Amino acid sequence: MNFSIAGAVCSSVLFGAADLVGGLAARRDRAMRVTFFSGLGAIAVLLVALPFSHGTPTQSDYLWALAAGVCGAAGATLIYKSFALGPVSLASPVLCTLGLIVPVVVGLFSGERPSLAQWLGIAVGLGALPLLSLANEGSAGHTRAHLMKTLYVASLAGLVVGWFLVCVARIGPHAGLLPLVAARAAAMAILALLLIAGRHSLMPARAARGWSLGAGARLTSAE
Repeated sequence: MNFSIAGAVCSSVLFGAADLVGGLAARRDRAMRVTFFSGLGAIAVLLVALPFSHGTPTQSDYLWALAAGVCGAAGATLIYKSFALGPVSLASPVLCTLGLIVPVVVGLFSGERPSLAQWLGIAVGLGALPLLSLANEGSAGHTRAHLMKTLYVASLAGLVVGWFLVCVARIGPHAGLLPLVAARAAAMAILALLLIAGRHSLMPARAARGWSLGAGARLTSAE
């Protein structure tokens, strides 16, 4: 198997696992607090890997990393919130589809030209969104209003995650892991300020801490 394909598959699995674990944590505490605390697990993984990665990041790399940090803070919070609301069978495909469409659209405006197969994939993805919104009202015991709320939050999550992927892609391959450390630090700083401004504790409930750290570790491993 091509190494790039294998890497993409492993990354996708880890992203999915991180989102699911984060959603489970968000069922035990506030999604924003879970996202903040998950940053500790993420930074721990980065610090372990940092000595094995050498790079020379530029100012542009750090600026894109900061933008990625802002999008990452909002995106992860929305993902965990949508998974906590449930059903995951609705939230997951919606946010994943929109999250992948955004980079394609940005690439299109940047001069890239998708193949016919890629256009068909985009069309199928967009066509699936209305069908997902037509989930039965009694599905998993959720009301129609609840399903629409999940759809709304998951859609926002997908759009923000799409821009996160765009920002990360703009970081040069020469940069190493330092920009990712900067991105994670920026995300945690923003979330901490929002939590403090809302007079909320930075420490999640004990039942959510392990899940939160696991989500952050998996997410950074995927990146």
